Amino acid sequence: MLEIFFLIWFGKKLSSIAQSKLRSGGGWAAFGVLMWIGGEITGVAVGTALNLDAGAYLLALVSAIVCAVIAYLVVSNLPDAGGANVSPGYGAVWPGGQSGPGGDQQGGQGGGKINL
Repeated sequence: MLEIFFLIWFGKKLSSIAQSKLRSGGGWAAFGVLMWIGGEITGVAVGTALNLDAGAYLLALVSAIVCAVIAYLVVSNLPDAGGANVSPGYGAVWPGGQSGPGGDQQGGQGGGKINL
């Protein structure tokens, strides 16, 4: 029962972190929950293969926690999904090889000005 409450809290936490980085909250929350479940299943499988009996459950919890920490670190280290980063002095190249509005004023490749 406590595990279910933890997974709900953990999913919300990952979702809020992802949304603060302009990412999909639901997808990253699902990633965290699936990492936990995958870690548990892997721990049970390994513990059963090693004939650990009750230790298989303990191994399942430990591996689930490790996977949850990995999921948290992945989401926490996501870069912001803001607009494209353009280095100073380089204009964005638009289709047709023209630089963005302002032409060669931005140092782009097109060289010509675009009149809007």
